[in-house]
Amino acid sequence: MKTFFLTSLLFLSSILGAAAQQPDADDILRTARYVATLQDTSLTGVLRKNNAKTNIALFLHENEGIEFQVLEGKVWKKFQLKLTDDEYDLFEGVGNSIKRFDKKRITQPVMGTDLTYEDLAMSFLYWPNSTVLGEENLGIGRDAWKVRLVNPKAAGLYKTVDVWVHKASGALMRINGYRADGKCIKVFEVTDIMRVGGGEYSIKTMKVQSYGEDSRTTGITYLEFEKPKAAGPQGLR
Repeated sequence: MKTFFLTSLLFLSSILGAAAQQPDADDILRTARYVATLQDTSLTGVLRKNNAKTNIALFLHENEGIEFQVLEGKVWKKFQLKLTDDEYDLFEGVGNSIKRFDKKRITQPVMGTDLTYEDLAMSFLYWPNSTVLGEENLGIGRDAWKVRLVNPKAAGLYKTVDVWVHKASGALMRINGYRADGKCIKVFEVTDIMRVGGGEYSIKTMKVQSYGEDSRTTGITYLEFEKPKAAGPQGLR
């Protein structure tokens, strides 16, 4: 099993270089979700909405998958994402007690934020038959490939998802989720990255914005990570 990044929320640098011609959509997404330069990394941070903050921890371990932890009260609750090349499975638990995640809860918000469990898993990055829509500039030095994914099932919040992948680094820069009627209901945007050592980069801040049926903003959540410390993050591990 390979090590990939989540959802998923989360959006780390990888090894895709700038290409002279348009690459295949599957290759773009495979590189965007594969944690090639962060094979054994731990991050801590917060989910922040309005004045409320929730402590979080993210563990990326080679050949083990991804573990995302949320501090609920005084208890660290963990979610383990087991990944293969073409599918994922999600588990949850406290301490050594782990059980398969109830997929009926996949669209529920995490601790009242704009992130759902579906977003944490980033399952849409594994939908088949993606299409490259072309190139787009997201700002100075942010030339990106734009890829469209279509939900093969009826489950989940999103019917289609557009992702923007940085051409030079392979990092996910932006994700837009759309309902079946074509209206955008959520936007994920990486607003800041950080160097974590050895020439490697990781997400520092991501803004998650939700929209209602009238296309007005209904909520904004920030996912903020700290620079890794030598001792590693506090959590269940």
